[in-house]
Amino acid sequence: MGPIAANTGVSEAILVNMPGSQYADPAFSWAESRGVTDIEFFNSTAFGPSYENGIFVGDITTGTLFYFEPNADRTGMNLESDPLLNDLIADSDDETSAVTFGTGFTGINEIETGPDGNLYILTFDRETEGQGSLYRILPAGEEGSSSAGLPPSVPQDTVTPPGTDESEAGAEEGAEDEVNENNDNNNEGEDQEENSNENE
Repeated sequence: MGPIAANTGVSEAILVNMPGSQYADPAFSWAESRGVTDIEFFNSTAFGPSYENGIFVGDITTGTLFYFEPNADRTGMNLESDPLLNDLIADSDDETSAVTFGTGFTGINEIETGPDGNLYILTFDRETEGQGSLYRILPAGEEGSSSAGLPPSVPQDTVTPPGTDESEAGAEEGAEDEVNENNDNNNEGEDQEENSNENE
C-alpha cells in the first residue's frame, strides 16, 4: 500500500517484472480497500476555475466520489503541503474525508463531463440486480439551490437526476391530459355518429 519505500520488507526485486516494464509508486492509496472504477479529468469551468481539469474518482464499493487537485506540472496530486496526506495514503477517516467530494451514490461505475459542462455520475446497485441511476451534479446556485456563489456540493440539493424537474414533469402531465381529452372527444363523436345511424 502506498509508495514501496513505506512498506517494510518490500522491494522492487520481489515484484513480477515483465520485459521492458518499469515500476512506479501509486499516485494515491487508501488503507481501506476501494473499488476505483473511473477517473475523470474535469474539462470544464462550470464549477469555477478552481475545479477546471481537476480529478474526480469514483468508487463502486462505497459509492463515494473523491476529488483531487493535480499538481502544477500535472504529474500527480497536489498533496505535498497537506500534513494528513503528504504520504499519499488515506489511512484514517479524517484523511479519507479530506479527499471526499460526495457520498451516497450506492456504487459509481462511470463519471463523465457532459456537453453542458456539468458532471454526470452513473451508478450500479448490486442489491437491486444492477439497477442504477444517472446523476447530474450542478454548480451550487442553479435550479433552486440556495447556495449561490459557493462551489458544488453533493448529494441532495445539487445532485439531480436529469429530466426530473417540475417543468418537464408538468409538460408531460399536460401532454397526457391533452391526449386523454382528444380521446374523449373522439369517443363522443363516434357515439353521436352511431346514434345518427340508428335513427336513420
